[in-house]
Amino acid sequence: LASIPAAGTKAVLTAWQGRARGLPMGIRQTGVPIGAMLAAFFLPRLAPGMSSPQRLFWAFAVALWATSWLFAAYIPPRLGLAGEGQSGESAPKASLGRAIRVAWLPAMAGFFLAWGQYDVLTYSIPYLHLIQGQTVAVAGAVLAAAQVGGALGRIGFGALSDRWGGRRAATILVVLSLGVVVSTVVATLPKGSPLDLLFALWFFMGSAMAGWNALLITWAGELVPSQWSGTSMSLIGSSVMLGSAVAPPIFGWVAEAGQFGLGWGMLASIFFGVAVLIGIGGVRWANRAKSIPA
Repeated sequence: LASIPAAGTKAVLTAWQGRARGLPMGIRQTGVPIGAMLAAFFLPRLAPGMSSPQRLFWAFAVALWATSWLFAAYIPPRLGLAGEGQSGESAPKASLGRAIRVAWLPAMAGFFLAWGQYDVLTYSIPYLHLIQGQTVAVAGAVLAAAQVGGALGRIGFGALSDRWGGRRAATILVVLSLGVVVSTVVATLPKGSPLDLLFALWFFMGSAMAGWNALLITWAGELVPSQWSGTSMSLIGSSVMLGSAVAPPIFGWVAEAGQFGLGWGMLASIFFGVAVLIGIGGVRWANRAKSIPA
């Protein structure tokens, strides 16, 4: 499955050479929260009536097979020329090692930002059911609202970064600031909070916890010469997957101690730390990226 997002992000980055990429990459990455939104809404309602989860996974397999072939058939067979720069010009050759070293900042950011994205996906329903007293079906609807926010956030923040002249790092800082604020509010919520407040908070939390994804991938692809952009963006995908493997067990350990609020506060601290990292290191990494082809 990992080859699918790698091919998709590279296709968008190459097809939009010399043009604003934030919006199309945001649209491309919106497939993830849209799928999660549909799953969060429907699966809690379908699960009680299913005799076996095997039927569901057979349906997943068929859907993946069909959509992968459709994507492979639709994508142009040749996107750009080898060694072509981001504006269509010929770029000098760069070493793979130096390109990867430049991508380490967004890769490190992706590892930690995945904590927010995957902890919200994993623990929203348990928190809303056990702490806020909502039914599992209602909790799934609230989580679906977070995925709507994530989908709109990826598109909206991508468009904002284009309007700001491709300033991806600055736009990411806006997203992280929103994440810090919303996570802090959720960490201090009293039990039995109004349902409309929960819907609103999870919508904006989804916007922040998933809205950075397309921006970070685009930023990583633009930091390096075109011939290494696929590797750079795939490095982000790998770091996000590593973060998704580490984060849920740690959050679960905190939640089992009865400290859901501490878990949400932990996410606020992580997003604040990543914002500081990007704010301090973004300019230096951008300057290093400019020197790669030399």
